Amino acid sequence: DALPQEESLLAESPGSRDVGYELRNKRASSGWNRFMWGWSYWHVTWSNPINGYWFVAYVAAAMYMLLETFFAKDIVELNVLYPAIHFAVTTTILFVIGPQSTMWRGCQDRFAFAWVRLMAIFDSCEKAMKEVKAAPWNSSAYMELMAPPIVIFLSVFGLWSYSFANCALDYQTCVEDVSSNSYVSAKIPTQVMGLFLGAVILVSMFPLFRCSMSNIMGYPMYKFRVLPGGATIPYFLAVAPVLILGSMYMLMVVSDSASTSTTSYSSQICVASESSQNLAPSVFVLGCSKCATTSLYQDMTTHMPQIDAGTHLGSNESSVMEKDKHFFDEEDVYSQGWSWYTSRYSNCSTDEDDGTVGADFTETYLESGAMTARKMKADYAQVAPSHGEEAYLKLKFVVMLRDPVDRLFSYYQSAKADNTLDIEGCDLSTKCEEDLSSCTTLTFDSWAYDQVERASACEKADSSADLWPSCGDTGLFGGLYSQQIEEYLTFFNASQIAVVPMEAYTSDAPQLLDNLASWLGLDFVRDGMTIAADLSTSEETSAGSDEMASSTRSMLGSFYEPYVKDLYDVISRTDITFIDIISLQDIFRR
Repeated sequence: DALPQEESLLAESPGSRDVGYELRNKRASSGWNRFMWGWSYWHVTWSNPINGYWFVAYVAAAMYMLLETFFAKDIVELNVLYPAIHFAVTTTILFVIGPQSTMWRGCQDRFAFAWVRLMAIFDSCEKAMKEVKAAPWNSSAYMELMAPPIVIFLSVFGLWSYSFANCALDYQTCVEDVSSNSYVSAKIPTQVMGLFLGAVILVSMFPLFRCSMSNIMGYPMYKFRVLPGGATIPYFLAVAPVLILGSMYMLMVVSDSASTSTTSYSSQICVASESSQNLAPSVFVLGCSKCATTSLYQDMTTHMPQIDAGTHLGSNESSVMEKDKHFFDEEDVYSQGWSWYTSRYSNCSTDEDDGTVGADFTETYLESGAMTARKMKADYAQVAPSHGEEAYLKLKFVVMLRDPVDRLFSYYQSAKADNTLDIEGCDLSTKCEEDLSSCTTLTFDSWAYDQVERASACEKADSSADLWPSCGDTGLFGGLYSQQIEEYLTFFNASQIAVVPMEAYTSDAPQLLDNLASWLGLDFVRDGMTIAADLSTSEETSAGSDEMASSTRSMLGSFYEPYVKDLYDVISRTDITFIDIISLQDIFRR
């Protein structure tokens, strides 16, 4: 039939029957739309290799972390705020300006399609290398698309199951290194992190595994779909890590600090045994060695009357044990058990808190290695709550620190005199090794250079490991304070630790002791002179003929400088208390 006159007129020109034709044509010729089409093409072109290689990297990282079950475990430090913001912003941009069939769906199904995309790249490259005629990219679908996902899925599942069972059988050890410092950051053992990543892989690869098995068995292949459609799912994935770490922080830190702030009890810990009830130390003066801890011990026990230093000695025990118990850092002492340890201290009552606080002044706890802090946390975690609060949360750690160069010189003088000097890496005669105190060829300068060379060789052998305690825990390595304090931060809250500069103690001991007593929740009694009045922070001209050359001091200062900066960083970024007689930047005056 002939068209009506009006319609025949409309058909004379292109788009005359489509009232939106000219508008769409105008839009299509705009620079913005051409840019968006070009951007979309670029995204589709590059999304295949990016997603494919991302898949490989993700699986490799998860497998490496799961393998930590068999080897020494590391700690992963996470901060999920910036990745979450990046993911959310990127997904929003893709949703607003990208075609849904490529970008938006790619965000949702990225993991499931990654293997297919990777195999497409591999197949194309293989055919190009062989110079064969073009063929469908899935011509070898069985070997490339079905067998590998099955192998990978079953391998990850087997390793994940073993790691999960290993963690479940010793749950406390598996998660004891987990710590949280803020709502968006945490320290997580690689084994636990591997379990999380492995679970993501298993859930995400299940559609591939299911489709491969269905195809092999002759059943229809199901759609590659991991997540349901909808605009909220990617945002939920973006904020999920923040929600997880935020919940960890609320449970591990905020609730702990809230319970601490509302309790009216002192830091007394009373432990009940079969025969008696005794104090257990809740105050630890960790060190450092040769940092005036003996003088601090005398001043604290004299001017803080609530402190019980555990001076009840057994038969044939040296008076040295009144100060240095060495319970947690010497295995032969630790093997005597808690009943021996707490018998050093006064009787107490688990029903009534009289304000008396047990204290352990063993100066080597700071430098004695990684197991000391771990033992403290494990043992006190098993102690029954004392006066309404978990025992390990009541612990307080005092760390007296000194310029590491001066400390090292003092250590050398003392250790050489009593033949306990760490001489590993030194080339000495047999006579000198047998009697260091009378060895005239061994000087501080030569010994210090040998120790720095030893540290350099150790670092080259394993650059990923910290010098302390992997290369040594005394002598030169005893001054690596930042690494030693970080070890305690792995097991305890930063708010449980106070740093005391030795110079502040020697400059104004009464004021410092008063501040320290306030932090410990104890009374300070100004009764007579303090022992610190007789101390000197520099021992370059101390007893003995040995002296330190200026070049040696300069060399040691350069060696310790990055570790001192790390110490400043640890104190400033955590809740560690700095007893502020002097400003933090002057903690070690030169």
